[in-house]
Amino acid sequence: MFLVTRSLPLVKMSGHTPSLMRLEQRAAEADHIIDYLKQQVQLLKEKAKVQATVREEKKLMVENTKLKRDIEQLKQTLLEKEKSRGVREVAMPTAGDSSVQCASKSTPPQPLSPARSSTSPVSTASPPPKSSEGKKNKPEKRGKAKQEVTCC
Repeated sequence: MFLVTRSLPLVKMSGHTPSLMRLEQRAAEADHIIDYLKQQVQLLKEKAKVQATVREEKKLMVENTKLKRDIEQLKQTLLEKEKSRGVREVAMPTAGDSSVQCASKSTPPQPLSPARSSTSPVSTASPPPKSSEGKKNKPEKRGKAKQEVTCC
C-alpha cells in the first residue's frame, strides 16, 4: 500500500555533486570579483573628487590673482583721482600689511579753558545750550566730519 519510490539517489540528495560544487565555487568567485570591483569604483570616485577639487582650486587661484590685480589698479586710479582733486595723500596699506587699524574719534574733544577741565565728565557730556554758539559750531562740525572721512 505504501509505495516508496526513490527518484534521486542518496548522493544527489546530499548536494555534493561535482556540477553543484563548481556552481558554488563560481558564485563565490563572482562575489569576490564584485567586491573587488566595488572597491575599484569607490577609489575612482574618490580620485575624481580629488581631481575636481584640484581643478576648482586652480580656477579660484587664477580668479584671486585677477581680483588682486584689479584691486591694485583701482587703488592707483583712486590715488590719481584724489591727487587731481587736491585731496591730501594718505598712506595706503600694502598687501602684506594685515594689521590695519582705523583710528576713530568717538571721544569728545577736550575743552581749552581751565574752568571747564576741572568739572566732572558728566557735566561735559550734557548737551550745550541752544544759543548763538550752537549755530556757530555747525560749520566746525561739518569740517570735522569731512576730516574724518578723508583720514579713514
